[in-house]
Amino acid sequence: MVPGGSQILPALQKYREVAEKHGDEAQKIAKDTMHELMQVIDKSTNELEKLAGNAKKDAEKKSGK
Repeated sequence: MVPGGSQILPALQKYREVAEKHGDEAQKIAKDTMHELMQVIDKSTNELEKLAGNAKKDAEKKSGK
């Protein structure tokens, strides 16, 4: 489970609704924001994968593999 994950989808839905109702400028802001969010998510995913890989290596060292 992602901490705060249950709050993300409703917030994004509201965000989309507001952007759709307020024209091109609002949609541009929404598009830019989504791009930035995806960059943050991608960076965090890479960090988590690295952490998981390091934890696996540490566990293998401790078990003598």
